[in-house]
Amino acid sequence: MNSRRRYCISFVIFFAISIVTAPFAFSQVGTPFPPKRPDLPVVPPPTTPPAIEMPRQLPAQGGESVTNPKIFVKEVRLVGNSAFTAQQLLEVTGLYANRDVTAEELEALRLALTYYYVNHGYATSGAIIEEQSVIDGLLTVKIIEGRLTDVQIEGTEKFKPWYFRQRIDLAAGPPLNVAELQQRLHLLQVDPRIQ
Repeated sequence: MNSRRRYCISFVIFFAISIVTAPFAFSQVGTPFPPKRPDLPVVPPPTTPPAIEMPRQLPAQGGESVTNPKIFVKEVRLVGNSAFTAQQLLEVTGLYANRDVTAEELEALRLALTYYYVNHGYATSGAIIEEQSVIDGLLTVKIIEGRLTDVQIEGTEKFKPWYFRQRIDLAAGPPLNVAELQQRLHLLQVDPRIQ
């Protein structure tokens, strides 16, 4: 019966973490710093490609056509980051500073910052680039660091729910580092007083 309670508590905590991490885990795709992907079957291309109407290219000054517009980014300013300093994230952002960048490269920057967080255990964190006017080459990237919003403890008799909540909160951030939380949950599971 005691192992059943331990299992129930572990399941509730795992379920809560799964719900919190699912939106970021399934919304991130791209190439910089990607997590390993499973091998998928190769699907042959269709015999007749679909007809795609290409958008008309706007003429630029001097009569040239613009195929891939760029903006000059002098500096990438980060907002909302607390897990890593701007200096630590310069490893990622430095590749995009003091040069012209395309929309695809801005998306690559966003993904690279998100993967940096994910690969360091912050699976519920990510970066977004909101619509903005880049004035004097200053690009602002917003970091959203995930947090554990609620812990529900059930099936305890010897201990009050706050006992478990306090121990879980020690590793719950903000921002939430999944590896630290898992380590804290493991310590609760191996505690001989908790059955």
